[in-house]
Amino acid sequence: MKKNILKIIIVLQSIVVFSNSSIDSLFNELRKSKTDTSQINLNIKIGLEYESFLPDTSIYFYLKAQSIIDKKLSNFSENDLTDSKKDFKKYKLYNANILYILGDYYQNRGNYLKSIDYYDDALVIFKFYNEIKRISDCLNYIGLSYYYNGRYPEALTNFFESLKIREKLSDKKGCSDCLNNIGLVWYNQNNFEKASEYYSKSLAIDEELADSVGIAIGYNNIGLSYFFQLKYQKALEYYAKSIRIRKSINDKNGIAECTFNIAILYLDSGLMVESKKYLLEALSLYESLSNNQGKCAVLRELANLSNNNGDINLAINYSKECLKIAETIGLINEVRFAHSYLYSSYKALNDFKQALYHHEIYKKLTDSLLNSDKLSQISNMEAYYQNEKKQKEIELLNKEKELQKTEIKRQTTQKYAFIFGFILMLGITVLALFSYRKIKTQHKIIEHKNSELSQQNEEITAQRDEIEYQRQEISTQKDVAVAQRDLIMFQNVEITDSIKYAKRIQEAVLSSFNFIEDFSIRQFVFFKPKDIVSGDFYWFLKRGDNLIIAVADCTGHGVPGAFMSMLGISFLNEIVRKKEVTQANHVLNYLRTAIVNALQQRGIQGEQKDGMDISLIAIKTTIQSSKLQAPSEENDEQLNNRTIEQRTSNSCTEGTRSVKHQTTNVLEAQWAGANNPLWLIRNNDNKKMPPFEKVVSLEELKPDKMPIAIYEKMDSFTNHELQLQANDCIYLMTDGYQDQFGGIKNKKFLSKNLKQLLLDNCHSEMNIQKTILNSTFENWRGNNEQIDDITIIGLKV
Repeated sequence: MKKNILKIIIVLQSIVVFSNSSIDSLFNELRKSKTDTSQINLNIKIGLEYESFLPDTSIYFYLKAQSIIDKKLSNFSENDLTDSKKDFKKYKLYNANILYILGDYYQNRGNYLKSIDYYDDALVIFKFYNEIKRISDCLNYIGLSYYYNGRYPEALTNFFESLKIREKLSDKKGCSDCLNNIGLVWYNQNNFEKASEYYSKSLAIDEELADSVGIAIGYNNIGLSYFFQLKYQKALEYYAKSIRIRKSINDKNGIAECTFNIAILYLDSGLMVESKKYLLEALSLYESLSNNQGKCAVLRELANLSNNNGDINLAINYSKECLKIAETIGLINEVRFAHSYLYSSYKALNDFKQALYHHEIYKKLTDSLLNSDKLSQISNMEAYYQNEKKQKEIELLNKEKELQKTEIKRQTTQKYAFIFGFILMLGITVLALFSYRKIKTQHKIIEHKNSELSQQNEEITAQRDEIEYQRQEISTQKDVAVAQRDLIMFQNVEITDSIKYAKRIQEAVLSSFNFIEDFSIRQFVFFKPKDIVSGDFYWFLKRGDNLIIAVADCTGHGVPGAFMSMLGISFLNEIVRKKEVTQANHVLNYLRTAIVNALQQRGIQGEQKDGMDISLIAIKTTIQSSKLQAPSEENDEQLNNRTIEQRTSNSCTEGTRSVKHQTTNVLEAQWAGANNPLWLIRNNDNKKMPPFEKVVSLEELKPDKMPIAIYEKMDSFTNHELQLQANDCIYLMTDGYQDQFGGIKNKKFLSKNLKQLLLDNCHSEMNIQKTILNSTFENWRGNNEQIDDITIIGLKV
């Protein structure tokens, strides 16, 4: 399952038979070489030669090249750096390349932690010198090492970083590798749907590049997808395709991988003899390649097969050998499987102590591998929560200190008041000697006042306690509200980022009209989605001498509409590219059938009527000569700003209508519409109607009142034939522009105003027309919200 990414500097990977003359030639050059640069290059080349058949020998020459580089770098002083910065940079980059090769060496032999160290060292140098391409390579291989080590979050982080760089560099092959590797991570997380999505993207790029290695890997991965869907025959077909390509390029690792996958398929099908045959064949191949990872996987499945055959002791031996290799090279996933099969074996032997021991390790590793992302997110949220909680506790402690100070101050005041009262009581006692009655009366008054003071003090204390309780309750509710707010903000950012990425995908799928000017057709595309992604789409395709252009309005807008738009574009490509349908009404008929089938629409009551409205024109780009009879001047004027009268021609197929005018050199065209019309503005140069120099007319082709979806009427769409003259303007549009509310009275713009706007500006260049459409729309809309997606395509012959 590993993505065999071709190393940039390895050019001899497909060689099987060792060439003595090639090695001897390199050694002769090495003995004659006098410069450090040539010695470095020759040692690397010799190491690469040996790596295909004596990999343990190749490391000697890599390390020898590195020692020359280290010695050379140690000779540079600060003064040298001032005078020889180019030489210093050259040897630093040599050093980075050697570190990169050593990372490959240890990764291919399953020592993933050591390979990460070498890749990281190389990455530091490449980043310092801004070697963008090499940075992306290091990130991708670091991701692979993390993947094989079972550290999937780190693997995904590096794969996505590499993918971003390669997309900026337009490195299609590199993008294919990253997409495939991301698919591997999802595959090992048991998310086969997500894995298939990335596998398919990778395979599409490899097929575009005619990359045999990439296509072989894509076939293998698709075979795995069918395997997990229990479609064994389809899986075998794709395995066979992959193994044929790999044999043709002598990719031994790939052959071993496919052989292993076929063995697993037979094992799952219960064909134990065939499975064991292929497993032993794969084991032999992996051992000849010193591929410990592959050997570990085969031993694991041999243990599984032995358990199924009842050969428990043999299964234990295979599992222990697998476990030993996996623990040595850090294959956590294989360690997990080995403990699982040892659990099954010891359970079959009724050795429940050993069975429980291995099952507990298996369960612990499974939880670690499959739930690490969630645990990480929970930990981060918990840390954030604890930090905020501590901050609140600190604030409460400060408030309590302030209250304590207030209480101490109050007690001090009471103490002084008591002292004053006591002195007062002494005075009263002295006075009592003179007047007993007076003293007794005053004593009663004081007791009454003390009682009232005590009662008031108790009430104040009770109110203070109630206020403190309410303060704590408010603080607790605030903490909950803040946590909920942060969670909502996080989820909103995640959703928005996903929709923005979907926008990039939709923009990539939408067609570019730049090449149409090669056919003397000028154009503009006014495309204004209501939301981030659009339910409108435009599409074109050149098929033979037919140029087919369509504008469609899918049900809804935003994300639901975008899904329908992607479906529509896909079906149009299939109908025109693969089925080679170019007649306008036939294209719509096929498209309607595809939409109905895809959405499983049956026309029952209460069913969703999802679909699309569309206007599609097919222009034959070869100029035709025509001598058709010109219509009378009276009839021509009746066409001005009115709908073209439909006339059925005997030469047209059933459901086809034609509109023809006198011309010398014309372009033949067909049009069909589902609820969306076509507007044609024609310059009538032969007329003179002062004070105007030219008279223009807007003709409208009415669409069939049927959508591209299940409908109560499912007739064939009408095919309209028309002839386009020089300077004719054609407009295809959705209803978003004319339905927009705005203006002084906050009403719809309406189609009549849009027609007049196009008539007023039809003589302008197409880019100017687009600018006028946009500014008019914005002025009309004002502060109102845009109510729908807008798409208008203008074409001038």
